[in-house]
Amino acid sequence: MNKKDEFDVFISYNWGIKDKVVKVHENLKNKNLRVWRDDTEIKNNNSPLTEQLAFAIKRSKIILCCMTKKYSDSKNCRLEFQYANDINKTLLILFIDKLKIEELNDSIGFLMSGLVRINCYNNPDNCLRFIMFLKGENFSTIVNKNDENAEIIEIKKINSGTIVSIHKPKLRLNGHTKGVNCLQLIDKNTLASGSWDQTIKIWNFKNSECINTLNGHTTGVIHLLVAVEI
Repeated sequence: MNKKDEFDVFISYNWGIKDKVVKVHENLKNKNLRVWRDDTEIKNNNSPLTEQLAFAIKRSKIILCCMTKKYSDSKNCRLEFQYANDINKTLLILFIDKLKIEELNDSIGFLMSGLVRINCYNNPDNCLRFIMFLKGENFSTIVNKNDENAEIIEIKKINSGTIVSIHKPKLRLNGHTKGVNCLQLIDKNTLASGSWDQTIKIWNFKNSECINTLNGHTTGVIHLLVAVEI
């Protein structure tokens, strides 16, 4: 396959939010990602539009669905979504409108119920950090960047899937060398964190100080539980 025919991100959207999508596209390109967007990639040749769309979806690593009510109601948008889902592509749902699943077209709502959903109603560009994470940027690197204005990714598992919110952190605890898997509050001033770096760290989160590091695990720490003596 020719490299020029491969894409990192396919943007699926309704033209009603084209101005926002153009900004997302530019920011993705600035990260050296190959992006497919219809009005920049559709060729005026003898190939039917549906064939060009299918070709691009098959050759894209991530399908970014910019979800609005109009997207949900659009037959063409639903076809792109359903085709990508049917061929097992990685789908990210970027909520541009503040919507509940039950407010969407039934076929879209049903298919996206277990997928990653990124809530960024105010700034669609927030999807960029999560896409870079999927492409290999270390999660701890994203969280621990020494940038007061940096945003972090919060991932919540709920019954209807995975919600991703991106926001500015109120507190930074720097010290783990790999991703953090779990947190456990010990008391009102003390927090424990478990990491893929095979350590547990104890923090005084009032002053962001690590007060102890527990070594000894031979694999990453994925669960923490504080035992209360009875």
